[in-house]
Amino acid sequence: MLKLLSETDFYSLRDSSEPFLIGSSDTDNKTVGDFVHDIATVYPYFSARSESSFLIFSEKIYEFIVIFFTALLAKKKVCLLNTNKYAYIKDIFNDDAFFVSDSSETQLSVSQLLLCNSANAATTECLDCSMLKGLTISPSADIHFYTSGSTGKPKIIEKKFSHLEREVEELFTCFGEDITDSLFLTSVFHYHVYGFLFYVLLPFAVQCPIFSSRINYLETCAGFSSWKKITFVSSPAFLKRIVKIPLTPSTQWTVFSSAGALDAAGSSNCADIFGTEAIEIYGSTETGGIAWRKQRTNPLWCPFPCVSLSAAPDNTFTARSPYFDGTVVGGDLIACNDNGSFTLLGRVDSTVKIEGRRIDLKDIDTKLLALPDCADCHTIYHKTSRREQTVSFIVLKKGSDLYTLYTENEQAAKKHIQDYLHSYFDKTLAPKKIYIVDTIPKNAMGKINHTQLESLLHTSTPYEYTAQPIDFTGDHYSVKININFPENSRFFRGHFDGFHILPAVAQVKTAFDISKKLFSHSLYIKTAKKLKYTNMIHPDTPLILSLDFFPQGRKLSFSFSDSDKNYSSGILHLESEGV
Repeated sequence: MLKLLSETDFYSLRDSSEPFLIGSSDTDNKTVGDFVHDIATVYPYFSARSESSFLIFSEKIYEFIVIFFTALLAKKKVCLLNTNKYAYIKDIFNDDAFFVSDSSETQLSVSQLLLCNSANAATTECLDCSMLKGLTISPSADIHFYTSGSTGKPKIIEKKFSHLEREVEELFTCFGEDITDSLFLTSVFHYHVYGFLFYVLLPFAVQCPIFSSRINYLETCAGFSSWKKITFVSSPAFLKRIVKIPLTPSTQWTVFSSAGALDAAGSSNCADIFGTEAIEIYGSTETGGIAWRKQRTNPLWCPFPCVSLSAAPDNTFTARSPYFDGTVVGGDLIACNDNGSFTLLGRVDSTVKIEGRRIDLKDIDTKLLALPDCADCHTIYHKTSRREQTVSFIVLKKGSDLYTLYTENEQAAKKHIQDYLHSYFDKTLAPKKIYIVDTIPKNAMGKINHTQLESLLHTSTPYEYTAQPIDFTGDHYSVKININFPENSRFFRGHFDGFHILPAVAQVKTAFDISKKLFSHSLYIKTAKKLKYTNMIHPDTPLILSLDFFPQGRKLSFSFSDSDKNYSSGILHLESEGV
């Protein structure tokens, strides 16, 4: 049974004990009734605002859904942001807009409202949700998505709520039997159109609970063995890099993949791990889902029944569907077959997808050229067997402040550029590597020579890093370093073919070598103690190397970690040469 939001009487659900959200612990679980009460908590604040547009961003899935549903019930135009970077947001902000997020610039912290409500049990019990009586979500409500624009200004994709609900209906028609009565998990962002449709609207429509956090590691999936059916909303970026671990064979998995092309290795990986082929969804923010496939069964794309495609002789295409008004020109090239199926041939423009998120490479170049120190630049997309990333090549103006800094401290100059770009783009999309070059190579026709540029990537550099300022506390120096080991690092040679991991000795050597550069000491390793290697380090994994140097005690402690887990740590006791 399908329950569309525009047909939902939220007030009638206030006492429902049906599961809505499964948390990391039982205390974090939410019922449908809890969800309705949280909407009622926030609604008075939203309805009292005079602004007609709400700019919404929240990394927390549950809070995001509360914000979104409440804003629609309050008859606001909802603008779904894909970042909380204020330099990005200010380009679309106006006096008639209200910014709701958990960033420092937010005008209202919904998390604080909900926290206060949870802490006050009496308020929760007395809240009768009466203000929700007679309120429904209008099918004509405006929903705006924002994507990169070639001018650097975010591009608005306008939708009516009815467009999104029509797509949910189509998904239920095609896949309803597979997803009904399942728990929904996701490894993608809920505020992008794919994650939004499949992890916000679809679970509510089929009355299935969702998990409270994004899945970053396959090990987390193994923790849901008690569920008979699970729907996993994922992406090629996740499916191609996971390592097989035992999953409960009695669980029936349905796996969706979108926001990029799933290669043959990723498809095979999915089938081996989950016991089912991934259902790949092809589409865009503008078009919604256009087609689907199970590539091992049939590599061709099959348009959804309600979608009409028209291909031109140059392989461009236009699409029509109930998901949008009029026609939309596709951003890809396709080759159509007589039965209506088609093959993807590649992109028309400079837009790429990284970890399921879209970025126009020209957008990065536009921001770089806005730097007064930048004379020229070019950004490319670079893909390895495990990672996708953007890489920028920059020509600095001779005599500029940044050029002077570059001649004195190359790493500091690159960090300055990266910090600047991080104010506009999330770290997933911002260039992982910065190359400062004398010129952007071009041919006689003035076109950029990509072969020459990409040749700079194929070096044997063992690691790439940028260091934060060094702190001195008491008797020791400390520093945190952003570091990664590229796939072509010499450390991975022979260790192992087809499954590279960073040797333990290379981790120790890296920590020690960088300490000599940053702390300017001339000591040597005497002994290594308390060495722990808790997780494997693969190529192109973004890491933080923490160093603490005790000059009097001649001791260096190190650890490799990221935001989710520790990889290794140890203590190096040092000595002078000849001692």
